[in-house]
Amino acid sequence: MREWEEGREIYRQRYKIEQVIGLLKRSYGEGCRERSEEMAKKAIMMRAVLWNMAVLMVSGFLLFRCLVLEGGLLIASFHA
Repeated sequence: MREWEEGREIYRQRYKIEQVIGLLKRSYGEGCRERSEEMAKKAIMMRAVLWNMAVLMVSGFLLFRCLVLEGGLLIASFHA
C-alpha cells in the first residue's frame, strides 16, 4: 500500500470523527458553562450519553418501521 493511500484512510477516519463532533456541538452547544474541571467533564460525558441514546432511539425506530410497518417481516417470521 502506498503512503498516500494510508494517509487517505487516516483522513477518512478523522473526517468521520470531526462530523460527529460537529453534530454534538450543533445539538448541545459549543460551550461548557461549568466552572470546575470535574463538572465540565461530567457535563461533556452526559452530552455524549444523551447523543448515544438519541442515536439508539432513532435506529430502533427505523428498524421497527422497516421490519414491522413497511414489510411485515418481523410479524410473518413469528407465525412460521
